[in-house]
Amino acid sequence: MKRKDKIKLTLFDTSGTEEDAKVRALTYNQSDVIILCFPLDSPDALNNAIREWAPEIKFLNKGKPIILVGTKMDRRETAPKFLVSNNEFVSQRQGKKTAKDIGACEYLECAVIGVDSVNLTKRIFGRAIREGLKFRR
Repeated sequence: MKRKDKIKLTLFDTSGTEEDAKVRALTYNQSDVIILCFPLDSPDALNNAIREWAPEIKFLNKGKPIILVGTKMDRRETAPKFLVSNNEFVSQRQGKKTAKDIGACEYLECAVIGVDSVNLTKRIFGRAIREGLKFRR
């Protein structure tokens, strides 16, 4: 890819409701890469990604790359230690293991607040663009 090449990046934020299953199927069909997000302050949301979202995505996307992203990294970093140690937050190790288990090409984390928040977000979308270009070849 040359620096002057143009890339069209379109984001679809889909609902998890049963009523929106058809809408999700249509958006998956138009995608070259899937960014599967979950909040780091909700281990239940990670379990939903494992049990519900990853199988649906794999079934409807046949080989398209998945990037697993833990959001709200800033909340985990600023939380009292007893909450982090009591598994109230998903660890980076858990996220990486889950990414491997579901067949994601990478696990990344991002934050809304903090010095690195913009760089973390750029890293996620940069990886998505690279994976999407690889998929299209």
